[in-house]
Amino acid sequence: MTPALATISFSLDPWGRLNGDVANPPFQRRENVRWVSLAVNLVGTGIRNCAVATDTSECYSDSFVQYNLQQVGTAWITDYNEQWNALGQPNGYIEGGKALAAEQWLDPVSNGFNEPYVAAVARSEFTDRAFGGEYQLVLELTPDVELANLEQVQILTRSTYWVNEQ
Repeated sequence: MTPALATISFSLDPWGRLNGDVANPPFQRRENVRWVSLAVNLVGTGIRNCAVATDTSECYSDSFVQYNLQQVGTAWITDYNEQWNALGQPNGYIEGGKALAAEQWLDPVSNGFNEPYVAAVARSEFTDRAFGGEYQLVLELTPDVELANLEQVQILTRSTYWVNEQ
């Protein structure tokens, strides 16, 4: 039996660094980092095999994989005095997202949110939520998704933060 879902767990530190090591020096003047929007991109060649899709026409015209993203547990931020603070925010959810599977690496400058195909899949449900915390990305594995061809998951972000001016 083929699995229907794939779950990827990861964490972000208060500055949005993947699996950040809190022992590494933090950004010195960046506090209270918050989400604005995000786009999920699946990096790899042939992630979707439209030849085996249930509806090949739809597969060729729709280069996405459905996902859900959840932020769980305690969210951490830093304040003006570089003190750690745990936020008591509820879990956050993005349901029915579309992860790009267009065989591209996204770059914030050259092909980021300014590209129509990226802007079309951008989500804003996490707007104003703190970055720091644990996340679970769940991909929907339809018959045409070749998970073995997935090399990397990329999350392109827009964020906002306060600047410590001394």
